[in-house]
Amino acid sequence: MKVFVLLLCFLNWHTLFAQTDQMPLHLDYNKKKVTWVLTQLEHRFNVKFSYPTDLLKDKTVTLDDDYDSLDIVLLDLSLLLNLDFQRIDNRYIYIVPTQSKSLSEVWVKGYLSSGISKSDNASFEINSKNMHLLPGLTEPDILEGIQHLPGVVSLDETATQFSVRGGTADQNRIIWDGINIYHGGHLFGLVSVFNPNISHHISFIDKGTPVTYGERISSVVAIKTDQKIAAKSTVDIGLNGIAADAIIKIPIVQNRLDFQASVRRSYEDFFETETFRLYEEKAFQNTKVQEEFFMFKDYNFKINYKLNAHNDVHLSMIHIDNDLEHSYYQDQNTYNDFLDSENEGISLDWQTKFLYSTWQNLLSYSNYRFDYLYNTYPDVGDSAVFTKSNRIKDFNFLSNYQLIIEKNKLLNFGYQFDYKSVDFLFKEESNALFILDSDDSTIYSNALFAAFNRKNYHNWDFYAGLRVNYFLPVNKLKLEPRFVINRKINKYLKLQLTGEIKHQVITQINETVLSDLGLERKVWRLVDFNQFPLITSKQFTMGGIFQQHKWLVDLDVYYKQTDGITTLSLGFLNPVDNSFHTGIRKALGFDIFLRKKINSDFKAWLSYSYMNVREQYDGLNNGESFPAHTGIRHILSISSSYYLKKFELAAVWKIHSGKPYTELETDDDEQSYSYFESINSDYLPVYHRLDISGIYKFHIFKNIKAKAGVSIKNVYNQKSLINIEYLGNNQPNVPIQTRAYYAIGIIPNFVFRLKW
Repeated sequence: MKVFVLLLCFLNWHTLFAQTDQMPLHLDYNKKKVTWVLTQLEHRFNVKFSYPTDLLKDKTVTLDDDYDSLDIVLLDLSLLLNLDFQRIDNRYIYIVPTQSKSLSEVWVKGYLSSGISKSDNASFEINSKNMHLLPGLTEPDILEGIQHLPGVVSLDETATQFSVRGGTADQNRIIWDGINIYHGGHLFGLVSVFNPNISHHISFIDKGTPVTYGERISSVVAIKTDQKIAAKSTVDIGLNGIAADAIIKIPIVQNRLDFQASVRRSYEDFFETETFRLYEEKAFQNTKVQEEFFMFKDYNFKINYKLNAHNDVHLSMIHIDNDLEHSYYQDQNTYNDFLDSENEGISLDWQTKFLYSTWQNLLSYSNYRFDYLYNTYPDVGDSAVFTKSNRIKDFNFLSNYQLIIEKNKLLNFGYQFDYKSVDFLFKEESNALFILDSDDSTIYSNALFAAFNRKNYHNWDFYAGLRVNYFLPVNKLKLEPRFVINRKINKYLKLQLTGEIKHQVITQINETVLSDLGLERKVWRLVDFNQFPLITSKQFTMGGIFQQHKWLVDLDVYYKQTDGITTLSLGFLNPVDNSFHTGIRKALGFDIFLRKKINSDFKAWLSYSYMNVREQYDGLNNGESFPAHTGIRHILSISSSYYLKKFELAAVWKIHSGKPYTELETDDDEQSYSYFESINSDYLPVYHRLDISGIYKFHIFKNIKAKAGVSIKNVYNQKSLINIEYLGNNQPNVPIQTRAYYAIGIIPNFVFRLKW
């Protein structure tokens, strides 16, 4: 931290009056030749583009947006044209085909806002650097932004515990610079663990997953920080109602080597804002926590090094940390709770690029630690200690080769090795030591993958691939075919068909031991191919996109089946049977997205999702299927945004049907334990809330950019019931405890940032 502060002090005078190429401008080019557009940019920014003669032949582009700098213009062009703009120095820029996009074509630009695009490979591509304001957010938060997309919903209003098409949160693979992230989020999931002000490129994939991705069955959130070497030193500092952060970029060797770093920390231990207090009120409801010390922080750094014209090396590190201490005295007993959860990782990414091929070798390591300690110190008698711990060590190696065979043909193949070691432990110490539950296991996997991408074959596009996984030490071989098929009907209508099979070896289970704190009751564990079988998902989707006269209609119909899911019968209120059951989940639904762009400044959109998600387990509910707890039947979102020069305003109204739950019933003889007629046969009340946000961008001095903004979540303070759970049902003749969880109340927030 001291070194970081010294760097900020140094950069304060070094960069304050540095020259910059940033100048706000509006570009309005309608189907202009790319060569003509580049000529205009050369004159405006005093740069020079060079590229192979046939690379841009007959290519056109449409741009209609406001831009803060040349770099953001090039980001848009890179997405639209599948090109990579590589700076030779401050003046000369070399253009080559982009390999990492697998020849993908942008189907929808500015899906929700600028910087969010939908590609023909079925993924959403997000550039946070160019993203306008989203409703309810003052900063471009990655995970909360994803929840505005169709088919995505957070069942408990957290940033990280979101469900994609009926899947559970642990079935979403979140990757930061190649590092698998297992941390549940700051403030017990309410705040994303990724600094939203770092320049990110995010790929969100909920169908047609490329064969390079394995490990999870629901979705992929692949986050990549800036790999471009900084041309000049910059400092970015900010403050909101929850935390403060700082970001620096330093070129060490011009156009060859740079250093990027960020640090963010909550400041509740120094001063508690109303925003933070309200977040805590939401996080700690139904727990004993009252007065506590709570702190979170995250920091990361990155080194980008251009070895030569063809080789780039990127070294990244991330650290995420949450700490909670809680002590109180009651009934002649002193109680202490200590909770610490951390996730740290490091990755080395080596990319070799030629004109028509790319070879990537990526090494990554992720280390997750969770510890909870509960002490009881009575005035008279023996003390008691309850301990819970969870550990993950994840080592990953990926070698991926891509080759453009011809202009519209790409071959992709490679190898991936993955090592996962996971253990958890529940123990209690009083007069004796009791191991309540524990597991320590390891799984290795080797995967070979290959895919072929054929573009523009008589208005058809094909992507077909196969991933072959071999799991040790169980010696299991699993195949994962994937495909994406596109058909261009005309210039307005495009159809798409996708299919995929995926497997998952790591999952979260709810602990059955009642922690006195009442927080973080999920632990990670590996499947054992027996009581906890390998989780398998099959998904097929069919849909299309229609665009005409500033209208956009995006429709997707899907069927997803997941085998090998497990549940503990205690979760379904059975006081006799306390074993795990294996079952199947089936999801059938559709997502529809409508957007109307009134003009370049105002747009409105509507998103509706219908999901019918049911589960079936051997030995539960008489073998009959029942609604899954992730199955929110109807989800509706209505949003609008308005951009006027330096002002940005946005609003969203969300409404969805209540979550399924099991209603408690009591025996006629009024015994203390309870039972149920059928599982998840009742529904919670309808959930709805209104979020608004606004920001104002301005300059304090010529080279100091500033941003101030406010947001309000749940404007009319709707008290929605979002969950009901029962405790104490694992033993007969023990009273049942009912806990009701409510949605977040009205929460204002603010942001103020400076950048120079």
